[in-house]
Amino acid sequence: MAFLDSADVQNALGYHDLTPDGLPLSKVFVQTTVQAGQKVSVTASHELAEMLVDPAINLCSTGPEG
Repeated sequence: MAFLDSADVQNALGYHDLTPDGLPLSKVFVQTTVQAGQKVSVTASHELAEMLVDPAINLCSTGPEG
């Protein structure tokens, strides 16, 4: 998990991706999160949970309305 200053993707507080070696990597954008009025701890825990549940970023889920 990397804590960086500003988002490198528009409107992202954080996200997880794969490294070139296929390992999961979460990015949390501290300044972007604070400027959005959110807590860095919430963004970080969200990304950690997503990375633990779907480290390869290949799972999908839909809600009751599609």
